[in-house]
Amino acid sequence: LSDLFDIGELAAVELLLAGEHQQPHGEHQQPHFPGLTRGLVAVLLYWDGKRCIANSLKALVQSRRGKTWTLELSPELVSMTTRFTEELMEQGLTYKVLTLVSQIDVNNEFEKLQRERGLGSEKHRKEVSDLIKECRQSLAESLFAWACQSPLGKDDTLLLIGHLEKVTVEANGSLDAVNLALLMALLYCFDISFIEQSTEER
Repeated sequence: LSDLFDIGELAAVELLLAGEHQQPHGEHQQPHFPGLTRGLVAVLLYWDGKRCIANSLKALVQSRRGKTWTLELSPELVSMTTRFTEELMEQGLTYKVLTLVSQIDVNNEFEKLQRERGLGSEKHRKEVSDLIKECRQSLAESLFAWACQSPLGKDDTLLLIGHLEKVTVEANGSLDAVNLALLMALLYCFDISFIEQSTEER
């Protein structure tokens, strides 16, 4: 697991122990993941953890102070999440999100898992696939939510343009949901106030 997921050996052991913990240990105890070995459960737990982190990031960004929406949160909490996410952005959040969106690919991940016998039944494969897809989607939607609330800075906008330039469309000519969210984020970054002003002047 440590080689498969590029994590430390201690983290890999913890994942396996967590997988073992999910197995039934008593005669009457129902299994949480029937038919799965602790290794296959560990794969699910790994991607579920990634998904939770991505969803948490999206929730934090959505709670920022901004121009498009407000959530029913206290001003103190909004100030706290806005400050925290600003720090994340200063530390290269856009670059990290775009890098992960590019690196995380269901087909590539499945190839690695297949080599290490980390895939089980059709149901297990679908569950892993769904977790990976949700992880990518939430990362992309984090940038979209940010741009909705406040435009990305110039350097981050250029990073986003650079990413979208390398994107290939689907067979039917459409963008997948992840890159569509990133494209919408880019559109929110454009300043169209001069168009609105000229319309009002007419």
